[in-house]
Amino acid sequence: MSHIDDANTVLAPDLSLKTAIPIPVFMYHYIRDLDEPSDQIGTNLSVSKAVFASEIAKYKSESYKTITFNKYLSGKASSKSIILTFDDGYDDAYTAYNILKQNDFTGIFYIITNRIDTTGYLTSAQIKEMADSGMVIGSHTISHPDLSTTTQEQTLKELTLSKSKLESIIGKPVVDFCYPSGKYTSKTIEVLQNVGYKTAVTTATATKPRFTNFFELPRIRVNHSDTPAGLINRLNSLLNE
Repeated sequence: MSHIDDANTVLAPDLSLKTAIPIPVFMYHYIRDLDEPSDQIGTNLSVSKAVFASEIAKYKSESYKTITFNKYLSGKASSKSIILTFDDGYDDAYTAYNILKQNDFTGIFYIITNRIDTTGYLTSAQIKEMADSGMVIGSHTISHPDLSTTTQEQTLKELTLSKSKLESIIGKPVVDFCYPSGKYTSKTIEVLQNVGYKTAVTTATATKPRFTNFFELPRIRVNHSDTPAGLINRLNSLLNE
């Protein structure tokens, strides 16, 4: 659940919607084969490669197409648009990328920059390839801290240096952000705006697919137990509200 100082919630005019079309945003973590009773958290965050491929095939068969936040803000969304996001930059995000690419789908990948080129995470070369192939690369900070407790100086460092690091790798602007563990304050949002980000996703559950603030975007968490048909039912239920 997102943590924000309700008394100081930022609702500046530039955060208002530019389109009324509802867009569901899905949240993935690991794309891997893991079903380990001793690691329930890891298991719950894991979607197997086969199931993920089936989910993408199901979205496609139902005529859904992926879109990015940038395209949404440019007014290019349709009633069959969805957004797929992937947190943390694990090495199996490259698996997700290949499946998306094979289906002409796009994903937004949020990267923890001090874990790039380390065991279990994406390499710089993979991130560059993904960006060159049309995937969107977003920041998930340098070190995945709790941004609801960091100092202003620490927050600024986490947001700016992760952004510049990713931009140096992909050669493109990085304007999408993901709050680590969904934690932030109104001050975090102010820094995000000031340093050039355009969107930020939370871990709050989307109960309606309509956005009210581009720096507090809710998502639909995809878990180990989800099925392609179940996700489509959730998707259709949200869109028909």
